[in-house]
Amino acid sequence: MNYYKKAYPEDYERMLRPCPVSQRNVVRVPCRTPVVFENGGQTIFGTSTDISTGGIFVASNETIAEGASVRLSFFLPNSPSNIIETGGRVAWVNHRSLPRKLAFPSGFGVEFVGLHRKAIDAVQSFTRTIPEQAHA
Repeated sequence: MNYYKKAYPEDYERMLRPCPVSQRNVVRVPCRTPVVFENGGQTIFGTSTDISTGGIFVASNETIAEGASVRLSFFLPNSPSNIIETGGRVAWVNHRSLPRKLAFPSGFGVEFVGLHRKAIDAVQSFTRTIPEQAHA
């Protein structure tokens, strides 16, 4: 360890610093439901795999850029007559040829933008119906 400290002092100091831990303060649960999204005037269909009050993962073979703004429409399985419409930002993309998460299908994670209070309450209510061992 002394060799590393002398040979690479900046790296050594960085190695000793505590890593920031990402703490998700929202509950993410499995949720399979149809999703319609609009990107650049094009309407595309996908299927959600999980959801939280912060966002949703949409399984789709469509190509979409990370950071793209989208409009989403979907319903929760416990309330199919209540359509939720919201804006979103593509936070990450899981490409089929180069997946970031092997356990996920091709698609993209969307961070909700402008999700209204009624929809937040509906998603929170839905997440409470899922057994805790199923949370992602």
